[in-house]
Amino acid sequence: MNENYEILPKVVSRGKRAEMTIHGLHAKTLRPGEKYNVQIASMCNHADVTTLEIVALPMENMSPHCETREGGRLEFQQTFATTDEYSIIVTQPQNDENKRVTTHRIYAAPHKGNRGRKMEYSKITSNIDEPLV
Repeated sequence: MNENYEILPKVVSRGKRAEMTIHGLHAKTLRPGEKYNVQIASMCNHADVTTLEIVALPMENMSPHCETREGGRLEFQQTFATTDEYSIIVTQPQNDENKRVTTHRIYAAPHKGNRGRKMEYSKITSNIDEPLV
């Protein structure tokens, strides 16, 4: 677990486009407007590597009940083709090298869904005048 940054979601459906977000926790932040490189590498197939250049966006409340966070967030979309563990490495270009910011692991798993089965729901009824036992 990375205690300074968070990536969401941590588990994605294999073969489906996933919307990913990385943001800083505590005093660690990503700076809005600055460029970051996100490298996505399969842990089993080391030849399967993607590198994205992303500009950090300002943080927004994740929900109305959350406090406003300072700093920025990285958002990107990626399709993970195989069931595998992936390493997500965030770096920031500085001079002629890349400074490592954070590393995360996520998992791509088969999409279960309802596999075409019809969902059945039972109707629950109650009599409001009956006392609870």
